[in-house]
Amino acid sequence: MLHGKFVGEYPFIQILIASGDTAQKRYFLLDNGFSGFLCINFAMAKEFNVKADNIKTIRLAHGKNTKVQSGTIRAVLENKVGDIEVLISDSLPLVGIKFLSLFGCKLTMDCKNRNLFLECI
Repeated sequence: MLHGKFVGEYPFIQILIASGDTAQKRYFLLDNGFSGFLCINFAMAKEFNVKADNIKTIRLAHGKNTKVQSGTIRAVLENKVGDIEVLISDSLPLVGIKFLSLFGCKLTMDCKNRNLFLECI
């Protein structure tokens, strides 16, 4: 079971990401409105040598469509490994619902006590 953390009012979980010879654990903002896998910023994409080989059209929360670059990165969560699509955008690193579903995660978030637990079944 993984434990997340709250920074202010925002829930974060730590995920091991890797590309080429670079592998590091990073915190991602849990965004239950984001239907994708992961989103990283341009600095992280450069650091992990993520090749932006696709352009995706996504719909933002306010309804506007926008185009973003995407590539592939390896993610590890509780000994489960997957090569997944990652969006590259000028934002905080985000983890979305598809990611949690792909890894078979059960998420328990207790906002009152500021606890976040993630179990991959």
